[in-house]
This record gives sequence, C-alpha cells and structure tokens, in this order.
Amino acid sequence: MGGGTGMICLGLKGGIGSASRILKIDGQPYTIGALVMSNFGAAGNLVIGGHHYDTGKYMSAGSLDRGSIIIILGTDIPMSERQLKRTAKRSVIALARTGSCCGNGSGDIALAFTTANQVPHYSGKDILPMKMFYDEHIDAVFEAAAEAVEEAILSSLYHGETMTGIRGKYVMGLLDFIQKYESD
Repeated sequence: MGGGTGMICLGLKGGIGSASRILKIDGQPYTIGALVMSNFGAAGNLVIGGHHYDTGKYMSAGSLDRGSIIIILGTDIPMSERQLKRTAKRSVIALARTGSCCGNGSGDIALAFTTANQVPHYSGKDILPMKMFYDEHIDAVFEAAAEAVEEAILSSLYHGETMTGIRGKYVMGLLDFIQKYESD
C-alpha cells in the first residue's frame, strides 16, 4: 500500500501526481516541479479546463469540501526563503482551479525549496554568495507554480484507478468516470 492509496479527491480516486513547467529567465531555462498527494474537495465539484463535472453523480461520496493536499514544489530558480514561501502560498490557487474552496475541514500543506543556492558543508569563508530572483518579475514564477500544481492534481486523478476499499467503499477513477459520464 502506497501513501496515495486511500486518497479521494473531488469525489474520485486521488493520490500522487506530478508536473512541471520550464521558464526562460535571463535567457536560461529554469524548472519548477510539483509533487502532490491529493485528498481534498467535495464530490461534484471537479473542474477540468473550465468544464464542471458532477463527480458525485455515480457514487455516494461526501458533499463537504474536506481532506487535505500536500504540495511540494522544487525548483532550480534562485529564490530566497521569503520568495519560496510566497510561491508555496500561491500554488494553492490550483485547488480553486480544480474545484475546491479549501473548506473548513481542509488542512492543506504547501512547501517549496530551491537547489540553486548550495551551501558547502565546510567553507574557508564566513560570508557566502547567494542569488535570488528579482521580486518585480516573480509573477511568472507564481503562475508557473500554480499551473504545475493544477496539472499535478489532474495527474493524480488521471492515474488513480477505480477501487473498492475498506467496508466496500467504492471510489471511481477519473478515466472510468469520464467514460461513464460521456456514455450517459
């Protein structure tokens, strides 16, 4: 059993998903990647590309926006601790894009880290150089992070397979749901 096995996202089988975006910054490519464990949202609220899907239609999943998501963002963009925190906070926009309102029962976690500023274990210097992104241009990073998290959520749904769990609880995977949804 993996960490994503019992996850339910927006009424469908959730779990682990990932995605990334590449940005050109000062003529160089930089990557921001997202890894999520999706277990949030109310059944009936799924939104993909602006289209609403009633995921509560074929199962008796709860109608409250509960559960949580864990979001981990990794990047090679040189960013300060404050910038990473701001990026992590804004990545939660992806939950709204996919149909969640981050309800009362939600305990969402978003973390971000960069590999750009490597600190040596031992140094002959007391002051070390550090690069950081210019704040006035950081909106592109926020947008890329939100897009990557949105796609990672959809990836978790796409890879989630229909299953019957404990006490006979039936949870449909996205692919089976769409097939049934389109045949009706």
